[in-house]
Amino acid sequence: MKTILLFFVAYLSFSNGAECQETARTQAPSQSLADQQTEIRDLLGRLQPNPKSSSLHNQLAVLYAASGDSVRFEKEINVAIELEPKDPINYYQASLVYGRTGQKKKQVVMLEKAIALDSHNPVFRFDRARAYEVKGMRDRAKQEYLEAKRLLSTGIQTGEKSQADHVLHKARIIEGTYYDSFNNAYSVENLAAGIEKALGRIAN
Repeated sequence: MKTILLFFVAYLSFSNGAECQETARTQAPSQSLADQQTEIRDLLGRLQPNPKSSSLHNQLAVLYAASGDSVRFEKEINVAIELEPKDPINYYQASLVYGRTGQKKKQVVMLEKAIALDSHNPVFRFDRARAYEVKGMRDRAKQEYLEAKRLLSTGIQTGEKSQADHVLHKARIIEGTYYDSFNNAYSVENLAAGIEKALGRIAN
């Protein structure tokens, strides 16, 4: 599946006051409930001729989560996963929503599933490092921060065929953006600074 929408980096907490990186769609839900409902109706309309679009179900899940509808969020994100179980963004979006709603165990489970599918994603590795740091596991956190730093420095060039018959894109970093093998995009423009800040914090 080729995802056209880009993602950008924002901040989320694993615990009170703890920063970690969050990706959100550029077409993020508006703060206005009326606008969110309009966007939901638009997506539902787009889904009618494309009921097997994992990307559209993912976007709908995000909108439901933003509007506080956890039941419909769970339904849509699970459909997205069922339709495209190899796309890491579905698990990562779920992880972010669970983090915002305080469901830490589910957050970590979904993050680990995302990493299992894309261990080269420096944003995922940063988030895992932050989770370790919050738990007081400083040595493991340091290892993950250093791995995220290494991945950033390599520029990442890796690709593989999916279990379906199509060839996936090569994961790569271009002009401050990490593109995974499904062509989902994540901003890593400020990630290096975040890693250095975290490593300094652990050292103290």
